[in-house]
Amino acid sequence: MYFNSVIKHDQLPDIKQYLDYRLFLSDYYQFRKQRQSFFSYQMFAEKLGVDPSNLAKACLQQRHIPCEAIASLSEVCGFNDSEYRYLKILHEFSRCRNPKKTQELFEQLMSLQSPRSLILEASQYSFYSRWYNPALFTLLGVRPFCGTYVELAGLLIPRITAKEAEESIELLQQLGLIAQAPDGTWNLTHRNLTTGDKWTTFAVQKFQKAAIQLGLDSVDRFPKELRDISTLTLTLSPKDLEEIRGLAKEFRRQVIRIADRSQDATRVYHCNMQVFPLTQILESKP
Repeated sequence: MYFNSVIKHDQLPDIKQYLDYRLFLSDYYQFRKQRQSFFSYQMFAEKLGVDPSNLAKACLQQRHIPCEAIASLSEVCGFNDSEYRYLKILHEFSRCRNPKKTQELFEQLMSLQSPRSLILEASQYSFYSRWYNPALFTLLGVRPFCGTYVELAGLLIPRITAKEAEESIELLQQLGLIAQAPDGTWNLTHRNLTTGDKWTTFAVQKFQKAAIQLGLDSVDRFPKELRDISTLTLTLSPKDLEEIRGLAKEFRRQVIRIADRSQDATRVYHCNMQVFPLTQILESKP
């Protein structure tokens, strides 16, 4: 996904390859600075009508520039109408905190992206936007599929429709994650997938919410013998939290190793790990 810098600084950045306008700001500044050594935050800020310090912090993704500066940014960059519209939506998307509105804005951005970018974004979005896509992908690693979509749909818990199963198989094929053998059987081309450590894209966040809901439902759906759910409530410092992140990362690696070497797997499982605050930051005692 496009949350990291997406260009080399000797190339003019394409706004439609970004999902955070502040990364575009940073890349555009670096592009101009490389072409014109005298170009500065002060000069850039004057063109946009914003405070130089605020602009610098926006480029570091620490603050946002005001809505009033978006038209000026578009003019400075020489955007056409489509690019300007994309920038306006992107600015709102980057600042939005309402989940429903965020989804609407994300889909508007996808509809405006260039064909090459749209294929990548839409495919990744589609893969993570339905919980059963990763589930079917993993299932095919245990049981290559050669049968009816009704049968395939019936293997998932909760059950999905045959149409959903068919659409999922088509998506996995389009992404190059599965291939069909001469006998008609669908097999994996890649065994394990990961988004890495930066779970920051909207599509993956949506998948995480669905996974958490599945975990919640599993309390009533499965007997204790088929699941393992435990909770802890404790106090931590920021340093403690980082240590736990490291432990969780290593635990995920160990779980993947176990799954990789498993020779007799019989079903697909999902593993959620969550650590989140329950209180405001407590002031230190005097």
